[in-house]
Amino acid sequence: MRRFLKAPSARRAVALTAALVLICLSACSTIPRADSEQEYIEVYRRIVSSVSPGSQLLRAEKIPYTEGDDIVMGAALALRSAPEDPSLVSALPPDVNITRATLAGHTVDVLMSAPYAKLEGMEKSLLEGAVALTMCSLPGVDFVRLHTEDNSVTVRLSSEEILLYNTVVSGAQAQVRLYFPRLDQAVMSAEYADINPGDDASPERLIMDLLLAGPSSEKLYSAIPEDTVVLSVYTQDGVCRVNFSSEFLEIAQEDTAVINLTIYSVVNSLTNLPEVDSVQIFAQNMGSAVLGTTDVSRPLTRRASLIGAAIY
Repeated sequence: MRRFLKAPSARRAVALTAALVLICLSACSTIPRADSEQEYIEVYRRIVSSVSPGSQLLRAEKIPYTEGDDIVMGAALALRSAPEDPSLVSALPPDVNITRATLAGHTVDVLMSAPYAKLEGMEKSLLEGAVALTMCSLPGVDFVRLHTEDNSVTVRLSSEEILLYNTVVSGAQAQVRLYFPRLDQAVMSAEYADINPGDDASPERLIMDLLLAGPSSEKLYSAIPEDTVVLSVYTQDGVCRVNFSSEFLEIAQEDTAVINLTIYSVVNSLTNLPEVDSVQIFAQNMGSAVLGTTDVSRPLTRRASLIGAAIY
């Protein structure tokens, strides 16, 4: 996925890409009700690509509700409904539904239909972004938890994690999502960074420089071996080719989980760019085409299963 620049919000801040933290509720089991001060729900929709090619991806549409109704379930139904604005479409694919939406504390628990578990890439991110931004616009909602009936997929989001714009908006301004392994789990989490791509530095090169520099969070780490150098990085026909110095091969001394996280921190970070569909990794003096259990002789696509929950 490939995304999004921060957009301003009337709430605290929109961060993905998206964002704010809203007011608290007093009782865990309380369902928020419409009040006289708010006469509509801000329902986030996907913008038709022909209307906004390559830039803004989500936009709010104001949907009126009836005072006294369950506003959480009303928001869920509105997300499924067809927009009135012809430049917008629902962010939920036709076969994906919200089965139930309830509030517990400051978190809306959203039960998704089974096809949600099969979503990947941009389609999945836009759905999650639309649901998170819509629910977090309701009074008392800080977080959204999306899951399936068997909990095979569980995602917890706040509106501060959702970005509304594509990663590279122009040659002068961009925000990128970087993935680093977590210290406490065998998964990776995202950090965000601003870059300024131009003639001297491509987005791919700047992303790799940031991955080599390591994360800012103490809960994450860079698994790329110290002194590794990116000899070249470029994208052609949707494949980004990254050529490392021989120091990169030191990851072979790590266990399989660390090796996979190292490789896919690179792959998942670069495939956020709109023009990158897959990543092929090379290294000087690489005798084997297999690192850990990963065959690097071919381009690798994004692996969402290695992405864990965001760090709060």
